[in-house]
Amino acid sequence: MDGFIQKYDKDVIGIFNGWYRLMIRGTLRPWYSEDLSLFREINRGEHFLGGFRNRDIAALLYPQSLLYPRDRRRVSARISRRLRLLPAHHIIKKIPHTHRYQLAAKGRQIVTAILQSQELILARLTEIAA
Repeated sequence: MDGFIQKYDKDVIGIFNGWYRLMIRGTLRPWYSEDLSLFREINRGEHFLGGFRNRDIAALLYPQSLLYPRDRRRVSARISRRLRLLPAHHIIKKIPHTHRYQLAAKGRQIVTAILQSQELILARLTEIAA
């Protein structure tokens, strides 16, 4: 029975993040405009030391939406769902005893690589691949 449970856990459940104690649903799509803009914002230099909060990212990504309370809740929920995926992929880590996150060392490499690849033109990528 233990072998079945271990196989089931690894194959079917997928990524289990102990910090949230729940299954992480959804995928990261690094070249999707919403995820790409999120990566740009969490990679800003002002967040390296003190980290960032959901509110900080919301103010940068959706400045007009923060004027109305109903929109504020929607934006906050949208960003929370996106941020929930990042610790599971070791891109960000929570700063203990705060509501702040920081880019992990591996996360800096991943985000920088994604942002750098966006800046290359398609011809240059084809040239590198050949």
